[in-house]
Amino acid sequence: MPLERTLSKETIDSIFANATHQSDYVYGLYKAVIPDWSSVIQFNGYPQVSNNTSSYMMRLAIDFDTKHHPNLVPGGALLNNGFSSTDMPDWIVRWSESDIERTYSTAALENILSLIHAKETTCPTTSELHHFISNLSLKHSIPIDTILEFLVDIKMA
Repeated sequence: MPLERTLSKETIDSIFANATHQSDYVYGLYKAVIPDWSSVIQFNGYPQVSNNTSSYMMRLAIDFDTKHHPNLVPGGALLNNGFSSTDMPDWIVRWSESDIERTYSTAALENILSLIHAKETTCPTTSELHHFISNLSLKHSIPIDTILEFLVDIKMA
């Protein structure tokens, strides 16, 4: 099931206005729409935007690169690492959570593992716990950080 989030023209403009390097605008666009971006270790594929949204972002990338990186291919960073374009509504980003590989802080996982171990006789492996949290997040559209905080709060109660 594809996920969607709005990426307004104003947000795009702000990301480019605050960028000092190509990576600032590329990762800024991803951070603006992908929940829990800090947990992403790899995105397999590209999120989708409309042809119009793609053209708008590319114009900004070309202008930025021409001004700040005149020796590089203007718009090249966005072209190589940005979004795919398709026929869909403007200012929407669409992606599949199954395309994202995430990681979680070791401390948070160890804390949750110790909580589970204290309550049960069998303790899941880190891999099993990672799979459980990812599926829970995807199935219920709950940010991973929220799940981790909730699981830690259970111990406090």
